[in-house]
Amino acid sequence: MDYISGGYYLIKSTHSSVLSASECICDRYPDIFRVLWSTVIKQEVAREELNLTIEQFSTFQSWLEKKIDNSSILAPPTSFCDLNTAKDAYFHFLHRIPDLKLIGIGLPPVFIKDFVRIQGESIVEKQLYLQNQLDPRGKDLGYEILGLDDAGNTLHSYICNGLDKDFQMSHSLQLNKYGFINTIDEAKKLSTYANDMLEETDVEYWGPWIVREYNLK
Repeated sequence: MDYISGGYYLIKSTHSSVLSASECICDRYPDIFRVLWSTVIKQEVAREELNLTIEQFSTFQSWLEKKIDNSSILAPPTSFCDLNTAKDAYFHFLHRIPDLKLIGIGLPPVFIKDFVRIQGESIVEKQLYLQNQLDPRGKDLGYEILGLDDAGNTLHSYICNGLDKDFQMSHSLQLNKYGFINTIDEAKKLSTYANDMLEETDVEYWGPWIVREYNLK
């Protein structure tokens, strides 16, 4: 099955070993607001956290600005539009950060109309507008039910909203060895169930997204 890309993300898990595009579960790198648009003091903290010299950090800032200008990166928050740009960011500037992972998320084309129609002008929506196929050169981890909050730019997982407990009770949810939903058919059923419970979550529409991991070696 083909999937339309919702972007590529360099992430680091904060609460568990599960990978996710949700910022509640994984930190995204770089924090582009701190690197480019914050105070000098906050930028210095960001530089130290990235383990870059002053010269390297300045080069990174210029690189990010160029990639934003040519729409290779959408921000904030940071969302890479193609696999090569994400890998360039890692190998040139972010490889000193331990345990970073690179994932891409993709939505089956049949769900795009509903996702875009309901959501606002979000980063993920802009990615879907590009109509790029999710790069196939990765390992499929499984499916995650993801949706944007009312503000439009924070991507949430069903786990963030406690729907995993509802899924377990209603559908006897069993995750695969990577911590994801195993099949697209099951993900479709669960996203439909989640959309019937919108009043109990802070999300406007839930979609069944594939999560694909890419090699950083």
